[in-house]
Amino acid sequence: MANLNHQLVQLTAPRISLKQKKTEFKMKIKTLDSDEGIILDSVRGTKIFLNRRPSDSYVVEIVGEKNSKMKHPSENIRFIQNIDEIIALVEETLGKSFSVIDY
Repeated sequence: MANLNHQLVQLTAPRISLKQKKTEFKMKIKTLDSDEGIILDSVRGTKIFLNRRPSDSYVVEIVGEKNSKMKHPSENIRFIQNIDEIIALVEETLGKSFSVIDY
């Protein structure tokens, strides 16, 4: 059975600044090994699966209600090079409060 580390990331936490949370999240993404990934889960029912590829790019799959508007299942899979693009996609899709599960 996989060892899952589950933690809540709230980008609006009162004691830690938004900038600090973004920096921590960027480091988490940047330090993923090619055989590791994270699941980002929101209360909206949407999940994002994020994996690092051996080429140092990332595969992002969005699963949830927003996908119901997509015509083809492959539209919810994106290949992204830039961590800032990942952060923007996560904020746009999940908002500022979501759970992070390592796998």
